[in-house]
Amino acid sequence: MGFNKNYINKEGIITKYKEGLESLVRYISMSDCIVIEDDFSEYVIDIVLNDDGQVASDKIEKMIAG
Repeated sequence: MGFNKNYINKEGIITKYKEGLESLVRYISMSDCIVIEDDFSEYVIDIVLNDDGQVASDKIEKMIAG
């Protein structure tokens, strides 16, 4: 059995978010270990883990746009 760790950075977050918020949430929440590579990723992970649905989506969309 392996250890599931993800190195998460801005590019990876944007790619997963384009697949849909559910894909991004699954990518973040299904990891045994998350290695955060930049501040942007830290903020997005905090949003995903602490906010719900539409609120999280709106916040992440604003961050990606600008």
